[in-house]
Amino acid sequence: MKVSSHSRGGDPPLFSVESECTFLDFIKGGTQINFTVAIDFTASNGNPSQSTSLHYMNPYQMNAYAMALKAVGEIIQDYDSDKMFPALGFGAKLPPDGQVSHEFPLNGNIENPYCNGIDGILEAYHESLKTVQLYGPTNFAPVVNHVARYAAAVQDGSQYFILLIITDGVISDMAQTKEAIVNVVVPTPDPGSAHRAGLNVVPGLGTGAEEGSGLGAGLDSVSGLGTGAEEGSGLGAGLDSVPGLGTGAEEASAMERDWTPCLD
Repeated sequence: MKVSSHSRGGDPPLFSVESECTFLDFIKGGTQINFTVAIDFTASNGNPSQSTSLHYMNPYQMNAYAMALKAVGEIIQDYDSDKMFPALGFGAKLPPDGQVSHEFPLNGNIENPYCNGIDGILEAYHESLKTVQLYGPTNFAPVVNHVARYAAAVQDGSQYFILLIITDGVISDMAQTKEAIVNVVVPTPDPGSAHRAGLNVVPGLGTGAEEGSGLGAGLDSVSGLGTGAEEGSGLGAGLDSVPGLGTGAEEASAMERDWTPCLD
């Protein structure tokens, strides 16, 4: 809340009160969370059957990808009413013909890629490792566009779309990914409203204010690889947290289509 005052001549000062909404204010006001996860199945992760792989199926503990998914997913799922989450993979060859895909459902169901909770995503992820072949390259644009198509259908600010991308490598389609991100952003008329919503500018894409692109108005964070939850793992798990949901030790990028005014 911001309070300001001004006066004219000898008149008593006039006070005005301006509300500044947090992310949780919108959640309390009925904004729905839509969480999607996309997992890197490129060959740079290593053979899942070997202990050096980030996808290694250790019978005694979760691998790096499962740990990163659980760390951020268990926070976000409490803000999603139905806890049904689309889960995608990218960078793998799929059976039966070995075609490379950068947007495949982990549960194998193209028509219904939703998994029941974080445990459901983990189960689908483990099953995918048994059937697909890790390949490449590391393309983000297809999964960004996947979520963007759903977000484009919501224009009233009632839903907030989050895309969690867990990856180990450098983005191969940076130009296409930037374009996908820019296309999904809806500029806000008030240049300060993005900051009041707790949103950050996408690194490397400019502030948007000087270019008039509206960048920063619709994304929380898209960044390079962080330090990772596990030191030396090489897993990118260091992006900014979703505002108001918890710590930022996990990789997350969020897309917002629009915000309705905060009601006092």
